[in-house]
Amino acid sequence: MKTVTRILSLAALALAPLGAAHAMQQSASLRCGIVNPTGFVNYVEEHKPTLVELKADFSCLTIIMPGQATTLEYRHDNSRFYAKTDEYGRIVGGGFN
Repeated sequence: MKTVTRILSLAALALAPLGAAHAMQQSASLRCGIVNPTGFVNYVEEHKPTLVELKADFSCLTIIMPGQATTLEYRHDNSRFYAKTDEYGRIVGGGFN
């Protein structure tokens, strides 16, 4: 019985780093932020994407359209972009708040 317990304990210790690595990898993928906000805004101003196009290119970024209600928490990671649109609905600028 002691041998079985030892084997199971060693197996658990050997597999623990794999579980921790998966958890770290998963939490990193849930985070999103634009590292260069000025470059991102320049990209938007130059390409004038639609909402669908911008979401396809930056799927983890929350894009707030004009008139859309949001919560007031302050974000340090540039994960929420407040878009400005033209008369055709294309995103032509905006900023991170």
